[in-house]
Amino acid sequence: PTPLLVPGEPPQNVMASTLSSTAIRVSWDPPPNGFLYGVLRSYEIRYTPDGGNATNVTGIPAENSTHVLTGLQEFVNYSIEVTAVTVGAGPYSYPGVVPRPP
Repeated sequence: PTPLLVPGEPPQNVMASTLSSTAIRVSWDPPPNGFLYGVLRSYEIRYTPDGGNATNVTGIPAENSTHVLTGLQEFVNYSIEVTAVTVGAGPYSYPGVVPRPP
């Protein structure tokens, strides 16, 4: 039997775009072929405001490739990372910073 492992690579092409002063749309592609190491169960997003604590959004369905973060602080930059989950969470994508509108 094949051992169950977490993904070996993070989701690819992670992009974030500002929808409003309190909402950001995050999009991504799955980890590259050959690095999933199991059945993709879901995605997680970790977002962190400048100088603040991280918040995790878990249980994003595996078939999704976008998610909208709402209820964000106005005029604050956020660092956003995405991970794929099989038996556990794999590595997070490189953190991207989303500048907020002035």
